[in-house]
Amino acid sequence: MINLPRLLLIGAATKNAGKTTFACRVVERFRDRGIVAIKATIHRGDTKGQWSLVREVGEHPDKDTGRLLAAGAREVLWLRTDEDCVERAVAELLARTPHDAPLLCESNTLRRFVTSGLFIMVRRDGDDEVKPTAQAVMNMADLAIHSFAGPEGVSFRPDVLSRILFDDGAWRLSP
Repeated sequence: MINLPRLLLIGAATKNAGKTTFACRVVERFRDRGIVAIKATIHRGDTKGQWSLVREVGEHPDKDTGRLLAAGAREVLWLRTDEDCVERAVAELLARTPHDAPLLCESNTLRRFVTSGLFIMVRRDGDDEVKPTAQAVMNMADLAIHSFAGPEGVSFRPDVLSRILFDDGAWRLSP
């Protein structure tokens, strides 16, 4: 298990739960800290022994990586790997990011390989469905939040954004 206290990991119970929206709000809040955002896609079997790390340059503003860049991330990387290469892929990722930069990553599966400073699971309010990748790590989440349609777009309950802190090289929640 890789220990990364400077990583804030955000997972989701289902597609369209609000994971990227929440991630963008965290990026906006910490943009002055030089936050690096990562979209991680981890495959099983079909790409055995392969991985890639692609830098988002703003060509895809409607994709998750483009949204994270527009929110103010210093850099956005898309990590694609199979399960056999996660450790090597994460080592390359860390070599390509400033050693003191806060990291934020969207992924359920990465939590099986990495202990992050903070792991938040996003669930769509009123939706009891849970995809298998989320089910495998749900009990590892430090906190579960629910997304719902509010008067100003997507909102989250509990509203924890102001409680998320990055200090001494680690993410944590204030009481």
